[in-house]
Amino acid sequence: MITTRTKLNGIKCDYVYMRLPPDKRPDFFKLSPKDTLNDNPRREPANWNRNFQEGEFVDFITPMIETLNFYHAEKVDPRIVAYSFQKLQEDHPKAELEIISMEKRGKNRQGFLLKADTAPEADHSILHAEYFDTYDRLKALPPEQLRLLLVERQKYTKRLEAWVDTAVNRPGVNIQNSNKGDTIMAEKTGDKIDTDKFIGVGFNKDGGKIEGSNFAETIYESQEQNLAQAAKDIQELLEQLDETYPSDTTAGKMKIATEVITQIDNNPTKAQRILSAIKSGGVAAVEQLLNHPASTFVIAALEDWQKSK
Repeated sequence: MITTRTKLNGIKCDYVYMRLPPDKRPDFFKLSPKDTLNDNPRREPANWNRNFQEGEFVDFITPMIETLNFYHAEKVDPRIVAYSFQKLQEDHPKAELEIISMEKRGKNRQGFLLKADTAPEADHSILHAEYFDTYDRLKALPPEQLRLLLVERQKYTKRLEAWVDTAVNRPGVNIQNSNKGDTIMAEKTGDKIDTDKFIGVGFNKDGGKIEGSNFAETIYESQEQNLAQAAKDIQELLEQLDETYPSDTTAGKMKIATEVITQIDNNPTKAQRILSAIKSGGVAAVEQLLNHPASTFVIAALEDWQKSK
């Protein structure tokens, strides 16, 4: 058995089978009747004419044994995921828990997998059990009791909840970190601003249209300036934070987004300017003006931030 304490130095392996034959699987790994007919052992490398080259097996297997994996077979409640993970972090600070990826899993994409990095000496078995004890306990609560409990941790968990919600509910979105970099795709929601068609059409803060008037032109000129300034403020913060946090990992992007909100809150003038721009033009409009790997995470944090104002 390979565990987190297994020393893989100098290991040479030609190939591995990732799946036991149907007739040799233990009861807790039983397959569905349909899958039982599939005797594919899921060989890696998948090309049966190719073997692992030197060092490839260690690179392949290490992420599987060193990450702490929280897999939910059913659709998750992002609020409870955020609460459960934050509580685990607070209860075990020495474990140095840090999210590295979130993605939908399963045949119908109803499952959810959260992967976390930990300190080498962290006991994954204990952490895994405590996380799901919390999750299952909260999931069983009546809605009103759950709401009251979540209010206490709302400021932090809302940001993490937004990231989980992005991974779970937006089509085609996986938040994940790999050696080749992050791929984050999100639908743009909210008010759409076409920079080529500002004149003659306006949106008020309630979503109503104002068409065919000089007033609409004035509104959009003002909105355009406010949105551009807000985006500039945020872009400058992002570029400054690039010097402190990596923007090529999921964990780094989360830290950047959290720090952006913190710095905005610490500058009342900038906070009011950004808040006014968001309320008049929409968060999605600001997103279109940002150019940074962490912009999706920042937008998720901004959506939560402006709701609290």
